[in-house]
Amino acid sequence: MTDPEVNAALAGAGAFTAFLSGVAASIVVALKGEGRSVAYDDGRLAERVMLAAGALGIGSGTAWFGTPESRQQVRDLLGIPEDFEPWSAIGLGYTDTTQAQASPSLSGRKPISEIASWERYGARPS
Repeated sequence: MTDPEVNAALAGAGAFTAFLSGVAASIVVALKGEGRSVAYDDGRLAERVMLAAGALGIGSGTAWFGTPESRQQVRDLLGIPEDFEPWSAIGLGYTDTTQAQASPSLSGRKPISEIASWERYGARPS
């Protein structure tokens, strides 16, 4: 979705969706079925879109429509058939790297060398 009004409406459809009101575009992921495989497919799709966006210098984030009511709100807004579950949306846009949340180096995140092990638990690269 590229319509700011639609993204603003999506931003009000869940507990972790507010950032969608400021994105340049969003992709709502709606899948048929239920159970773990649907959640897995939703996550794989989001991951791949977000990796591709990152490779192009585009920032992204995942919004979650975690309740039946929020998913129905999204269905109604976008005209999605009842047999599809709109579990998530991917927000896309260019980030302002001067803001802490947009830049890992400014956000207080630890470097990977402090949180990951190499070859054995606790081992660091030489």
